[in-house]
Amino acid sequence: MSTRLSEALKESGEYVQWDWTRIPQQVDYLSATESFLMFSGGFGCGKSTVLCAKVIWLLLIPNNLGYLGRMDGKALRASTLQTLYELLPDSWIASKNDQQGFLRLKPQYGGSKLIY
Repeated sequence: MSTRLSEALKESGEYVQWDWTRIPQQVDYLSATESFLMFSGGFGCGKSTVLCAKVIWLLLIPNNLGYLGRMDGKALRASTLQTLYELLPDSWIASKNDQQGFLRLKPQYGGSKLIY
């Protein structure tokens, strides 16, 4: 796992609460380098958590642009974005607009943008 991701998770308090080695597929997903990935499973298997960790990892690439979507915007806001905000330290966010679906990290954390 990336040192920067590990630091981000530790700072947010998630690292202490979540054992990334508990489900080996999550570590595989986090460390995968393929362009297209899929992580599937039943309720409570950690899909949203590992997806949001991967999003944070990719946002740490300087000036990156990411997109996070779901078929239903209400479901995205009610679940996946809540998980993302739990993992992503508030101190890393330069600006956020939930109405427009936009988030930007501070320059010292890469300055990347996420559209959702």
